[in-house]
Amino acid sequence: MEQKYGGLRVDQAKRLKSLEQENLRLKRIVADQAVDLSILKKSPRDTAEPGAAVRHVVTVLHVSERRTCRAIGQVRSNDRYVPQPDPSQER
Repeated sequence: MEQKYGGLRVDQAKRLKSLEQENLRLKRIVADQAVDLSILKKSPRDTAEPGAAVRHVVTVLHVSERRTCRAIGQVRSNDRYVPQPDPSQER
């Protein structure tokens, strides 16, 4: 620690390290917000099928389906659910 923070007192070095960690945390938050913003810009809102917007964004931006659904505000199961016809009501 002395090599990296040479010339600083112990309390100053600890303070600097905590500020660096806070800065890293804030940079991650800003990066996440930037990705979410780009997802919202790329998602077509006028599609009739709810999963079409998710598939479009996943294909164009190469982000996960989970991340896209969270940013758009769509439940992931909406895209996957395929209703099965009730065999007793087919007659």
